[in-house]
Amino acid sequence: MCILAPKLVSLARDANIEIIAPAELVSIEGKPGNFKVKIKKKGRRIDPLKCTSCGECAKVCPVETMDMFNEGMSSRKAIYIYYPQAVPACYIIDKLTPPCQQACPIGTDVRAYVANIRAGRFDEAYRIIRDENPFPGVCGRVCHHPCMDACRNEVPIDIPGLKRFAADYMLAKGEQRYIPARGEKRGQSVGIVGSGPAGLAAANFLAIMGYDVVVYEALPEPGGLLRYAIPEYRLPKAILKQEIEDIIALGVEIRTGTE
Repeated sequence: MCILAPKLVSLARDANIEIIAPAELVSIEGKPGNFKVKIKKKGRRIDPLKCTSCGECAKVCPVETMDMFNEGMSSRKAIYIYYPQAVPACYIIDKLTPPCQQACPIGTDVRAYVANIRAGRFDEAYRIIRDENPFPGVCGRVCHHPCMDACRNEVPIDIPGLKRFAADYMLAKGEQRYIPARGEKRGQSVGIVGSGPAGLAAANFLAIMGYDVVVYEALPEPGGLLRYAIPEYRLPKAILKQEIEDIIALGVEIRTGTE
């Protein structure tokens, strides 16, 4: 069946037979012997003509989730066969937003970076965090972590602790640490007043988009409340300094002592 699955799909298409991926029933109209069924088909994200159902993809998939076909009593990978008797027996990929990501104020893909840390891919975990958040080391220490409140585990995963681990791992790499690529220059400039977390985050993403960015800060050092309101034991200044330097490395200019 595994080897023949693509051929079965091809034959079905030639015969104008619709292959239904995991789907939901929308409506039934008419009467017995003469009715119409409306079905909403979900995206498979796998080409059934190429999938041989060998299962190698599921072996290396780092993401585990509840198997709702078995009423959540077991787990499965994010890439899976919908149920044992499925025809064609080819894999599909779920693309669901987990509650931890929904709870994150900036929508960081928590499941992805936690799974990569579990698999030992620390560089990839940091990249996933840094692409959405210019302050991984800061948030790993001072975030109020609503993601943990939304975690479905019986004992919530220490999500900020893992984020802090990934940030500190990358910090230890020195010059080899990951910094997002800057887009093609637009030839336009943006001025930002204030170098607190909001101003620096705006500068980070505008620079990635290709703008020339200048941040104006009245105080002697950048960072705003991150620098002047959070004590050293909670947020070491060296961590903040490094993450601000990573933003500067994108081409952002910060002018301190400037009202």
